[in-house]
Amino acid sequence: MIGRRYRLHTTTVTVLCAWNGRTADLPTPLFPHVSTRPHAPRNVQLLLPDGTVTIRPFRGLARLQPVQPTPKDTRL
Repeated sequence: MIGRRYRLHTTTVTVLCAWNGRTADLPTPLFPHVSTRPHAPRNVQLLLPDGTVTIRPFRGLARLQPVQPTPKDTRL
């Protein structure tokens, strides 16, 4: 995930640092039927095109569409 490029609104951003998604260290819940969230949201550190660095939730980012190679012109 680090180093990948995503689309944020109309700009392309690069992920510098991602969240630590370990859930193995969490204690066993007392009430398994109750949904609790003991960990922080999935935040990422982003490098914006103007050079600024910001931290924001991952949920607003979209994958970039793969670039399709253009066919070469074979006419002379």
